[in-house]
Amino acid sequence: MSTLYVTDLDGTLLAPDKRLTEKTVAIVNGLLEQGLLFSVDTARSIMGIELLHLDRIRFRLPLILMNGALLYDLSAGRIVDAALMDGDTVARVLALCREGGKAPFLYRAAGDMVTVHFTDRINVQEAEFLTERRRSHPDWFFQAADYGPPAPAVYFSMQDTYERLESIGRRLEELPQVSHVLYEDNYHKDNWYMEIFSAEGGKDNGMRRLQHRIGAGRTAAIGDNFNDLPMLAAADLALVVENGQPEVKAAADRIIGANDRDGVALYLQEFAALD
Repeated sequence: MSTLYVTDLDGTLLAPDKRLTEKTVAIVNGLLEQGLLFSVDTARSIMGIELLHLDRIRFRLPLILMNGALLYDLSAGRIVDAALMDGDTVARVLALCREGGKAPFLYRAAGDMVTVHFTDRINVQEAEFLTERRRSHPDWFFQAADYGPPAPAVYFSMQDTYERLESIGRRLEELPQVSHVLYEDNYHKDNWYMEIFSAEGGKDNGMRRLQHRIGAGRTAAIGDNFNDLPMLAAADLALVVENGQPEVKAAADRIIGANDRDGVALYLQEFAALD
């Protein structure tokens, strides 16, 4: 029975400095040459993975991006599947965010790229996020006083305190057309991310869509943070790195090595043929 392995990036496959180690790259590429079915399942966007130089790993399968909203062929630079929110849903989400004091980054698909729309109402951490990505992809960002007329979109993202974002999350439960995740930043203490996407997205549904696409018999998911919980629950085998959040580790079938010790790659090297 063929097993599809999907791994989160930040806090999981990546070392604490946001990098792929040479050891991880070498091990994973060797396993891919032997036929390992392997992909990532991450909250990062196309821009986010390009900042990592993720193409050092010779992926043969589409990547699952933006918490399952996109399937993306990295080698071809092509979006192969997208779960979109319609214009009316986008407008309702923006209204709820506005009532909660937030103006999120709004992501729209444009061919095989994703454009990002935002206003000037961003905080310090969001400004850092923007600066890092705008430096390498200046033509993908559009700032205006508002978000323009209602139109389909892929994703919303924002950063703030847990309390502020959690209050918006409670209101989002009124919209069955969307799902959202709230999780702590791996790199900045007391900073939290909230991401909102179609109910057809989600790390779990993205994994299922990729599994169906390639005809894999079972799935194994690897994660560390709260937004990985749906993916872990949906997988046949749930793996969590040693540095994972305690609540996430409690959901694991097996705890593997930490991300500062190439835990994902070493697990795959030792056990992938046996699972």
